[in-house]
Amino acid sequence: MREMTKFYKGPDHFSEVEILEKKPIGGGEFGEVSQIEVQIGEKQRTFVLKEFKDRKLCSAEEYANNAIDKHTKLKNAGIKVFPTYRLGENGRSVLMTSGHSDKFVCIGTNEGSRSLKDFPDIEAESIDTVSNFDSLLKNMFDESRKAAENKLLLPEDTFFFLANRDNIGAIDFVVGDLDIVSEYPDNKEALRMNNSTVYTSIYHFIKNNVSKLGEHKSILDAFYQEITNGEPIPLVTEEEIRTMKKIRT
Repeated sequence: MREMTKFYKGPDHFSEVEILEKKPIGGGEFGEVSQIEVQIGEKQRTFVLKEFKDRKLCSAEEYANNAIDKHTKLKNAGIKVFPTYRLGENGRSVLMTSGHSDKFVCIGTNEGSRSLKDFPDIEAESIDTVSNFDSLLKNMFDESRKAAENKLLLPEDTFFFLANRDNIGAIDFVVGDLDIVSEYPDNKEALRMNNSTVYTSIYHFIKNNVSKLGEHKSILDAFYQEITNGEPIPLVTEEEIRTMKKIRT
């Protein structure tokens, strides 16, 4: 069923769109996510629509406006975010750029996110090597630093990885899920937490999508310790977490 609605870039700047098709693609405790086909003037385009839920702590309107606010702050900090991020007419939803396109496959980092094997059209259940792994590490930890300098905390599931359909080993990323991006007054502590988040996000991506996990994890570990001046490697495997629990008890 077609629907006319508006999405706002600011109080007086909006686009009127016709939603042609809506397909659920995910969801969680904060809301439901759909891929939508829209008509804007004479152009037909694909976006993602996040529809927030009312929860005990905050209303859907508060969550939506918080996401818009964090997108603006991240963008102003020079952090790589989706270019389109607009508030819905009902104040309870956000329209954003779709990570999936003719060029990229979008892969999340939280539990239950899709991996390469969930996209049969690209005919690659995993990749042997991330061809640009060194630059990927540098660029993602740079985002950690920029966020911390602006007193912003990046939760693990905020990162999306973008696999190039024509060169599946070339991986890019975007800071895309802004539901629980938060502010923190201590820049130094924010950097420590952001670095740990980036490490964990990268680890989960290579664990689920790269066949040479050990090789890539060794490179990740070395890079992490270099930029953190020898901080302990974050615990990511089940075995590491079980071992630490035993030590603490």
